[in-house]
Amino acid sequence: MDYRAWFLTWTTYGTWLPGDRRGFVSRTRHGPGPRRRQNAPGTPYERDKPALVRAAIEQCKQPPVFLKQQHCEAILHCLQQTMRRWSWRLLAVAILRTHIHVLLLVQNDPSGFQVLRVLKGSLSRELSRKFEKPTGFRWWTSSGSTRCLKKQEEVISVTRYIEQQPNPLLVWTVSFQENVSKASEAKSLLTVMQEHVRKFSPG
Repeated sequence: MDYRAWFLTWTTYGTWLPGDRRGFVSRTRHGPGPRRRQNAPGTPYERDKPALVRAAIEQCKQPPVFLKQQHCEAILHCLQQTMRRWSWRLLAVAILRTHIHVLLLVQNDPSGFQVLRVLKGSLSRELSRKFEKPTGFRWWTSSGSTRCLKKQEEVISVTRYIEQQPNPLLVWTVSFQENVSKASEAKSLLTVMQEHVRKFSPG
């Protein structure tokens, strides 16, 4: 069965606004033509646009939401349950105070934004069930970054990127052979990645 790898990132409400000096992946215009999203790991992001930040703050309808250590177990468990429900495969997760990175394999070819909507919706319901709801009832920003990975080398690179996130609340990964690109053709990427599972929560 064919699988497609997606690298998804989304932020908690009000904590990483368009124009942020740390960089952001909202669609912006570069000369003539359509707006583009700068969301490839290792490449420059849009950043430091104070006027855009001020405009975003004015549109916020509730205080910022920051994730805490107590949220991590519920988030990971919910992601794993959602993967089983949709027959997807979770490869890596990084949970930080202001955003979440998820790497997964999907089948039946849904779009990245469809997958993103499913995950954010499931997590919102689970967090609202187990914890106090945010003032305006929104855990996440309205969109996020979706990137389709077409090569095994990209999957390896993104996995390392997720593992190396600074100051995470929790990182969970399915580790796989360093020489996955040279693995036997009879072995699918999915099979190779299922060989080892590890999870850790940096102190």
